[in-house]
Amino acid sequence: MKINVQKSGYIGPSDSNLNIDGLELPKPSSYKYLGLPVINGGIDWKSFVSDSAKRSNGILKFMQVIRNNWPPITRMMLYRSNIRSLWEYAAPLVSLALKNNEFDQLESVQEKPLAWVMGSSEHSGHQYRRLIRSLSGIESLIDRFETLQIKFGIHVSICSTNNPLLELISQIEMNKTLASNKSLIKNDIHHHDEFKKIKPNMRNKGFVRKYLYKRKVGLLFITRSDSYRIIYFNKNIRHRRLAADVSLYIKDKELSKLAIKWRMSTIFFKKICVACKNPFRLSHLKDCFNVTGTDEVFDFKDINILEK
Repeated sequence: MKINVQKSGYIGPSDSNLNIDGLELPKPSSYKYLGLPVINGGIDWKSFVSDSAKRSNGILKFMQVIRNNWPPITRMMLYRSNIRSLWEYAAPLVSLALKNNEFDQLESVQEKPLAWVMGSSEHSGHQYRRLIRSLSGIESLIDRFETLQIKFGIHVSICSTNNPLLELISQIEMNKTLASNKSLIKNDIHHHDEFKKIKPNMRNKGFVRKYLYKRKVGLLFITRSDSYRIIYFNKNIRHRRLAADVSLYIKDKELSKLAIKWRMSTIFFKKICVACKNPFRLSHLKDCFNVTGTDEVFDFKDINILEK
């Protein structure tokens, strides 16, 4: 094997100059390995977060310019495939490695494209972030990374017995001194607490799929005072695989947008109620017009009613 010195380098604790065939190896401050920035001390997670934020913002601006008239469901699929995938590549590692402030930074990055999906402003995207996540079927990043860590545990457990990762795990589990306390294996990257619940049935794909879906929907139902309308989202309003609200699947683009605004209580925003002459709120339907049960119409089996 012949080494190309110009395509090689050394990053490590020593300041020694290393030479191959009389040529000194370059000593870069960082390099990309499988898409992750690596420095002397290991993976540079701070750079990973800032780079992911910059790239996702760039992609979002591009999509806003060229195709801002796409329907909400198309926007959501584009977000999932082109933006969210930027930081999901190393999700099992990220789940254990990032600090709370770094998660917060990425979460704020996710708010912008999800606001775009729903046709809302960035301000509303932040204010109603829990509600928007519940409508779109998109978990918080911390929850999403944990889900992918659970899936990683399944992948490790069912991989080929010849996989060198299994030998590495086995050696470290037998002799803890082989790895530092920062080791991801030592910190159970492949043994998330919820994976342990799945493990007895992990070869049953139907069981795993239902378990993870139920977990996801449960997380999407978690509410706070700023998103009380989540309590009206029963299981019949959610797509059986993606868990997104039925309002996103209305075929007519404009009706879909109106349905989303209804779900967010932002429909007729800044309009005046014709009955009481006050700024319109959804509560006026009952108080001023005696109309109730409107959220009950949002059901996949009744989607034809929504599309009329």
